[in-house]
Amino acid sequence: MPDDGMVHLSSPYSVAETINRLETLLQAKGLTLFCRIDHSGEAEKVGLKMHPTQLVIFGNPKGGTLVMIASPTIAIDLPLKALIWEDGGGKVWVSYNSPEYLQQRHNIPGDLLQNIAGLGSLLQKVVGLGGQSSLPHPHRRKQMADPKSSDHNQEISRDRLAELLNEDLSREYQAIIGYVVYSQVLKGAEYMNIADQLALHAKQELDHALTISRQIDYLGIMPTVTPKPVKTSDNAKEMLRFDLANENETVRNYRDRVRQCEALGEFAMAEQIRQILMQEQDHQIDLATALGEEVPDVGSRSEARPVT
Repeated sequence: MPDDGMVHLSSPYSVAETINRLETLLQAKGLTLFCRIDHSGEAEKVGLKMHPTQLVIFGNPKGGTLVMIASPTIAIDLPLKALIWEDGGGKVWVSYNSPEYLQQRHNIPGDLLQNIAGLGSLLQKVVGLGGQSSLPHPHRRKQMADPKSSDHNQEISRDRLAELLNEDLSREYQAIIGYVVYSQVLKGAEYMNIADQLALHAKQELDHALTISRQIDYLGIMPTVTPKPVKTSDNAKEMLRFDLANENETVRNYRDRVRQCEALGEFAMAEQIRQILMQEQDHQIDLATALGEEVPDVGSRSEARPVT
């Protein structure tokens, strides 16, 4: 058992795909998925940036209740949790408290340890065999890549490119949903033109999703089915700013993808993404114009500035 009680498994999949695999396995085993907390998504809502990080909370209510009856303080650690996160070098990890640690911490009777003992084998199936950690203690995280580094200035592999494209695909799903909803709920004469443009954007984003999905399949990875969270608001300008912020991030990412594809010699793929990038930049212009703002300089991550 690691001396800090945590076990870390490396995952060959993106954060989104790792979570998809976990949720599929939970359903197959009849376990309850209580909730999923998207820490990085919540950070984005308040204007902060962090690497993809999500907490999945799950378990067996009957088995867990029996453990809590015998050892009430374990209620602070139950239901079971799996943290799926990406480090500064782009590597994905699945972290969890070892059942043996929980037993020692809460003095769980030996005959009840089996109620939570299957956690490790479950998560090993999620990441595949041989997913054991090289990260047994928190202070060793310093040995990983500098969190400030990013994929566009590191060597890229085909597998890593596929993972990044899956993140882009999740963002395309987000855009489709957002544009469909926003185009229908924007009210007032001043928003009639942009509402029509958003409806067109939705169709274009679907085409983008199909193209990106095809590239992911070409690289030998299953395309994700999970969208990024979609924000809503009763305020029309706020909705448009949500869209603009998403487009800014998408443009930044696709600029990186073009360079990454070319670095791998995938010039045809780079050209397809370049075509998507051109449309995404048009979406930026449409949204910034509707808001009366200059198109953001996404290269420097500056905020949109009002037109004077």
